[in-house]
Amino acid sequence: MVIIVRISVAEAAKIMGTTSLTIQQMMKQGMINIGDVMRNKERNTYIIHSGILARHIGVTEDELLNQLGKRKEYYGAIKDI
Repeated sequence: MVIIVRISVAEAAKIMGTTSLTIQQMMKQGMINIGDVMRNKERNTYIIHSGILARHIGVTEDELLNQLGKRKEYYGAIKDI
């Protein structure tokens, strides 16, 4: 199964005890690796991975999701060949 859990910049900032702007700047500068920054001409999109964020703050992914009141959503299955 593919499990996708979306974490917003605001949620990551709350968990890490900082501001959304700080998270964005740190991600752009490569100071923290908790996801990806998709850059284009008009704006940046921040994709924060729940598993990576959980490891970064020293908790399990389930503990992180419980703190945020989120659950894993199943979007499909990966089949063995």
